[in-house]
Amino acid sequence: MDICLGCPYNSINARISEEYEQLTGKHYDTSRPELHCSLCGCILEIKTSSLSSDCGIVDWNEDNPDKKLNPKWTQYEQN
Repeated sequence: MDICLGCPYNSINARISEEYEQLTGKHYDTSRPELHCSLCGCILEIKTSSLSSDCGIVDWNEDNPDKKLNPKWTQYEQN
């Protein structure tokens, strides 16, 4: 969750994030009250609690192969 809180693509940061604006051509705008990922739409509290989830950038990359980004985190892999 700490990674997502500092991410320029979370729903709060994306409203003023230069990275989000450069990526999409506009600032993020939403009426959703919960903190969520502006790229995949997931509620961050739930997504970051799941050990089998990836950063929303992974979903973004699948839908936007011409605008790929580096994921901030990936799912937990047990050794």
